[in-house]
Amino acid sequence: MSNQQQITDLYNTGVDPDRNLLGDSLPDPHYQLESFPAGTVTPAVTSPDNSLAKNWVANTATSRWIGPNRPSANGPVGEYIYKTTFTLPIFSEALIVGELSADDNVTDILINGVSAGNPNPLGSWTTVSQFQISTGFVVGKNTIEFKVNNSNGPTGLRIHSITGTYTPALSTVGKIVINADEWTLSDHGLNVAPDGTQFALNIANYFVGNQNGKFHVLSNNFGLTGASLATVMTNAGHTWTKGMNISVNLATLQQYDGIFIGGDPIDNQVLIEYVQNGGKVYLCAGTGQGGSQAEANNWNTFLAAFGLKYQGTYNGISGNIPVSKPNHPLFAGVTTLYQNSGNSITDLQSDSSLNEIVFNDSNGQGLIATAEFIQTPPTP
Repeated sequence: MSNQQQITDLYNTGVDPDRNLLGDSLPDPHYQLESFPAGTVTPAVTSPDNSLAKNWVANTATSRWIGPNRPSANGPVGEYIYKTTFTLPIFSEALIVGELSADDNVTDILINGVSAGNPNPLGSWTTVSQFQISTGFVVGKNTIEFKVNNSNGPTGLRIHSITGTYTPALSTVGKIVINADEWTLSDHGLNVAPDGTQFALNIANYFVGNQNGKFHVLSNNFGLTGASLATVMTNAGHTWTKGMNISVNLATLQQYDGIFIGGDPIDNQVLIEYVQNGGKVYLCAGTGQGGSQAEANNWNTFLAAFGLKYQGTYNGISGNIPVSKPNHPLFAGVTTLYQNSGNSITDLQSDSSLNEIVFNDSNGQGLIATAEFIQTPPTP
């Protein structure tokens, strides 16, 4: 498994929470004896060596035998079930391995009530057998049960060298950058506020990291179709295409790492679905398309799904505007950006960490905002 992480709450038998050996006849804090042939369940306790058969596998410095809380660890004939638990975060796969000895033997190992498929019977009091669990895990609390059969006399279980790993599940992250105005990345905007070039590269980095991205301008608006922006993106190694001549559906949009839109209306439900499936969108307004309120209406169903909204009036803010949050990744190396009377942005969920206005003017008008959508894969 790649990117493996350790399962940290798995324990050998007979140790304390710091994994130090327990003394004789002490309850094991990690293993419970949940089924006992005599009916009344007794604690699983460490077994005193001097009372056991001489040919039991010896305890080690990191594990020791446990059994029913009875003199000399003797127990009635029948089945004993020892239970231990551990937790898993969201994962894609997991594996537990270990060694065991048992008196008389282990007839099954269950993970969350289902057999883990180990050989049957497994182990004895004179040998050490290996076991593994590779399926049946769940997110959150997991339970392992060791079924031990005893035919007569002393009985017990010793788990040694138990370890586990898991691979964290990768979340799909959809991202949005919205700009109040289309002039920022236009040929004119990049000319009068050259930091806009770095802003464009930062958008690409925000979308795809240090990889070369495949981007498409789904717009005829001059703010996105200029030669300057195309040169910036292609010189950085990105694929940059333009045109309204592609189908607007999820399958088509998912061919691109990100789409750049503004002016020309796009089906908001398709945009929502695209972002919820990991797509990246840059959206600009202030284009005059149908007037200020109509333009806001063209995008607000999409934006509301991610906690944002365009205001229905043009704000009259024009010129090179100093960035208000220079430490944000979008503004690394950026001091001013050009605006020319766009639709200011409102944060509908100011208490959410997933959406944020990251660029305001001196009067607090929202000029650039981001939003993210995190989709976690289903539990295996």
